[in-house]
Amino acid sequence: MTRRAIRPDHRPEGKPAEWAKPTPVILCENIGKVYSSGRIRVDALRGVSLRIEEGEFLAVMGPSGSGKSTLMNIIGTLDRPTSGTCLLAGIEVSGMDGNGLARVRNREIGFVFQNFNLFPRMTAIRNVELPLVYAGLPARERGLRAGEALDRVGLSGRALHFPNELSGGQRQRVAIARALVAGPRIILADEPTGNLDTGAGEEIMAIFRNLNAGGATIVLVTHEREIARHASRLVVLRDGLVESDGPASAAPAPAFLPPIFPDSASCPAAPFPREAVRCP
Repeated sequence: MTRRAIRPDHRPEGKPAEWAKPTPVILCENIGKVYSSGRIRVDALRGVSLRIEEGEFLAVMGPSGSGKSTLMNIIGTLDRPTSGTCLLAGIEVSGMDGNGLARVRNREIGFVFQNFNLFPRMTAIRNVELPLVYAGLPARERGLRAGEALDRVGLSGRALHFPNELSGGQRQRVAIARALVAGPRIILADEPTGNLDTGAGEEIMAIFRNLNAGGATIVLVTHEREIARHASRLVVLRDGLVESDGPASAAPAPAFLPPIFPDSASCPAAPFPREAVRCP
């Protein structure tokens, strides 16, 4: 594997000296991502640079097609950038092979998705154990750690329930416990309250705040301004670029245009991600 030389202070060209700080947990430099099919080209990200320190709680907002999910996938090593570099805990992952990326994902990152992604025929505790199965831990230790993770999200009494026996908010708490169980440094949450009512959404955000207060680094993608206010920092993307980056509580509400959904007769479908296509 060929590794690109990184500046000693991790500061990309043109960035000010305040970037020369201790190694951040996430450092993206001039990330570009292009999707193409024949003569059709979509620039999902166009030179995005982002530095996230250990223990930050960052929310990412933007209209449909802004590049939010693409950036999340690159940070989470689920996709590779077309250009630029991404470092996790000082390790450049942009050029790693699939096995290397899988090892980094399992060790450093916990994922929380909008649709929970729980296995319906497995109990809550068995769903939470899964990252530990991939890590090769023995059954007894898996059970103990999964039980502790469920206790952290207030679901110790639901360990033997199946997903269809849980409410939406409880299912998302199981998903958060699964994200926590391997002790990752980073939690990536993609629209974690999107399928929940207001009350359940607030409960989930209270869990994220408590986790962050305990030192977890959290990156959360959301369309909801009120959800973003729970974070300490807000990054707004538009057209594949960073439009603003500052305190979540101080930032004005972004004026997003309503999403325009692709017309199947005139717009590309696969292989583009849903948010990368925005047709007139």
